[in-house]
Amino acid sequence: MAGADCAPNSVEYWDDFYDDRRSAYDTLYGYEDLRTLLLSLMPLDSRRGQSKVLHAGCGTSNVTDGLWRDGFRSILNIDFSDVVVKLMADRWSDRAALSTEGDAMLTGVQWQQMDLTDLSQLASAHFDMVLEKFTFDAILCQAKDDMLDPRGAAALRELHRVLKLDGVLVSVAWGAERRKALLRSGGLFDVEVHLLPGQASQRPYVYFCRKRLPLPRSSVASQSCEHQQVQEAKEPQVQIRADGSLEVVIHLDGHAATDLTLDLSESELRWSLKGLTRSLPLPFAIDASSATARRFKDK
Repeated sequence: MAGADCAPNSVEYWDDFYDDRRSAYDTLYGYEDLRTLLLSLMPLDSRRGQSKVLHAGCGTSNVTDGLWRDGFRSILNIDFSDVVVKLMADRWSDRAALSTEGDAMLTGVQWQQMDLTDLSQLASAHFDMVLEKFTFDAILCQAKDDMLDPRGAAALRELHRVLKLDGVLVSVAWGAERRKALLRSGGLFDVEVHLLPGQASQRPYVYFCRKRLPLPRSSVASQSCEHQQVQEAKEPQVQIRADGSLEVVIHLDGHAATDLTLDLSESELRWSLKGLTRSLPLPFAIDASSATARRFKDK
């Protein structure tokens, strides 16, 4: 089977995964889990009916069913697996045949095979909202750094392009810091981060990303270079002084101390510089409440 030998960012993996799958399937969280946060973007029923929605990486999710039920009447579902696109188009057609809204369902909801990194089939500034749920997680599953992955950057640029000015990208993903850095890269979006409501101890984050005009290319290049410099920054040096206090030496390499935040636990030091968060396991246990000594070293 192809799925056993392929990564989740490959077409072969998902073609195999969706082969002969007829029932709705959502990765851990479905439309009802997102509904309250999602509808806060479009609170007026009259606006929902006129809004154009792109559901990116649709899979066999029940998101489209929920959007239709809540009054959205123009929904394009895309996935790079042709297997799942055909499956879902047939399933929607079967539903429409049993509904009094059948004609509207077939006219208003479309299914197309498309790669998120190349949406050249779609017009610019066309959609009011783009919704993706764990699609970036699949695209970036083998990335060591989201910010430096070319497929992630290409997908983000394409989603920005097809959104109307002031349109919204809703991205559901795991891992707050690394995904936030990608979504804010290039100055394409203003990003709000929300933890998905619920009782589970581990819950994904929902990012509301409102489209901005892109930064000049020189600014984007400068930001990318700056991120590369932070990525290559030296790890902090942590040691215990003779008097028992803890010393943390940070090499700022030209960055201001105000750009740095530290979070110290009993066994780990986490630091964030210019939006990039990294961690360093400590070889000894400490009392974090008394470990206040810090020394900054430039260059």
